[in-house]
Amino acid sequence: MYNKTTGPYFAKYGTIIKNTDYQQDDSLDVDNFETSIRFIDSTYYYDSEIIIECVEGISMLCLTDNNDKEEILEFVCHRTFSLNKGINFNIIPMTPSSRFKVYFTKNSYVTVNKLSKSFQLTHIKSTLSINEIYSFYYNVKGSDYKFEGESHNFYELVYVDNGKLMNFVNNEKFELDEYELMIFGVDQFHRQEVVNEKVCSYLTINFDLDMEDPSVLLNRKFKINREILDIINNYVKESSLKIPFREDLMICHLKQIIILLLQENARKDNVKPVSPITQYFEDELINEIIVYINQNVYSPITIDDVCTKFSVSRSSLQNMFKDNLKVAPKQYINEIKLSKSKILIKENKNNISAIALMLGFSSIHYFSRKFTQRYGITPSDYAKSIYTN
Repeated sequence: MYNKTTGPYFAKYGTIIKNTDYQQDDSLDVDNFETSIRFIDSTYYYDSEIIIECVEGISMLCLTDNNDKEEILEFVCHRTFSLNKGINFNIIPMTPSSRFKVYFTKNSYVTVNKLSKSFQLTHIKSTLSINEIYSFYYNVKGSDYKFEGESHNFYELVYVDNGKLMNFVNNEKFELDEYELMIFGVDQFHRQEVVNEKVCSYLTINFDLDMEDPSVLLNRKFKINREILDIINNYVKESSLKIPFREDLMICHLKQIIILLLQENARKDNVKPVSPITQYFEDELINEIIVYINQNVYSPITIDDVCTKFSVSRSSLQNMFKDNLKVAPKQYINEIKLSKSKILIKENKNNISAIALMLGFSSIHYFSRKFTQRYGITPSDYAKSIYTN
């Protein structure tokens, strides 16, 4: 976060001016400045207290004091303010240009001090853009599926949520398991086939991408974390809605996914894997509880059942889940069951009512309501969207 000249950290260097009396003060002269240069290589020094009035644009006040003329301190110019005597300063526009006035005591002098190296702000602007998503769809393929391959002049993201998918790119093999994804680049020839005798379902998104070095995304597979999984689910949910700005939000979700993938190396020590069975927790008890829930996904599990099984109170169970999974235990159980229901729907071996019953939901209506709340589409419409495709 930026500091402002109206904030407490600025009090050491100056004060806010709450009136305009200085404009009529005959003892003051004024210098007018206008700049569009977004870096500085020198600072100004007035031998008296000065008043800085920002006239146009948003500006960053960069200053040093006499003790350390090389350390640049930054404050967004907010309202008119005074600057104490003995402060070296300059101003960088945060907008394309800015204008400001400096009021100073007559007969005082100003000197310009050269910095040992130039200073430039880190302006907050996008370094990658996605202007259009060309297509997106779920694929549900059997064990005999083989795609002979293609290349195209756009990017393609493939995310597997069930089964295994083998991808061949540039004579390399990339086996995508559940909760893994990869991105094919422009003109990269790639082909695919399903691994093992099991249904494989995966999401495909074709899109344009403009960034400086996209190669860091290519020829590798990513194991996604819960944060990215939530964004993917939100993307799928938005895609089924017919509301204003749906497309903009879908592009935002895709851009967020790509940014998080790019940050993976910096974030890898702080994220938790998606798969609860493979995740190790410092608290072994919650690890046992999670395994129990996943092993009994076809049973009508209640919170009381879990508390009785592991001899814990409801409040302790709530705290363990919030600390480790950031969700309540009831929500976690529903998430596991709803995720499993998507796999069962894709396998197309049972109807919706049978799936609801298999997973221990009290009724088809309750299951349908929870599924729709989570994914933004009814179970029957979800099935139609898969098998129509």
